[in-house]
Amino acid sequence: MNSQDFELYAKTKAMSGQIAQTWINAFEQHICPGLLPGARVLDFGFGDGRYYEFYLSHFEADKVHGVEPSQTRTQTAQKRGWQHAIYLPLHQPLPYADRTFDFVNMVEVIEHIPKGEIAFYLKEISRVLKPGAHLLITTPNYPIKRLYDVLDAVALRQWRRLLDDPTHVTRYNAKRLTHTLAPFFSRIELSPYKRGRFYRTNQERHRWHKLLAVCS
Repeated sequence: MNSQDFELYAKTKAMSGQIAQTWINAFEQHICPGLLPGARVLDFGFGDGRYYEFYLSHFEADKVHGVEPSQTRTQTAQKRGWQHAIYLPLHQPLPYADRTFDFVNMVEVIEHIPKGEIAFYLKEISRVLKPGAHLLITTPNYPIKRLYDVLDAVALRQWRRLLDDPTHVTRYNAKRLTHTLAPFFSRIELSPYKRGRFYRTNQERHRWHKLLAVCS
């Protein structure tokens, strides 16, 4: 599978299910307190649009925007009623003015972007964020993520988990993620997005299954 074939990826892997409580906690702690009437949100790589209904409980419908590199997933999101869910081809600048958004959400996206291209997208995201606004980003935590894959494969008999996701072209740990984000954001706060079986404390970042970063 071509790692950048997002139409095939959309047909083989659904992006649905419940929103993680750790994400909701981070949103309520870092994003909610600063939201004013008329605030705008951008979901960068919205998948099948599973966050749309959540956004509607905090933002006006016409203030909820999203971009996605799969036409298939964009159509799925639009069928949910998401008016401002748009298809954005790879390597294209965001079609928004500077300082447009109060919050940008980027869940399980950065690992799909080649290392040499991530700076372009982070620069675009920082451009469209208002001063003091936040980016919330999540990604798998390598290399321990692969151990969790093996354990899940055995415990749940999900044997496909023995192979890593071929669309994960850039692998992050806490140090690498912080280093990648630092040129564009002055404040980066890390926490576990998915703790995993080996989780002990918030200080043991190498044990976290997935990472969550709040950036401003």
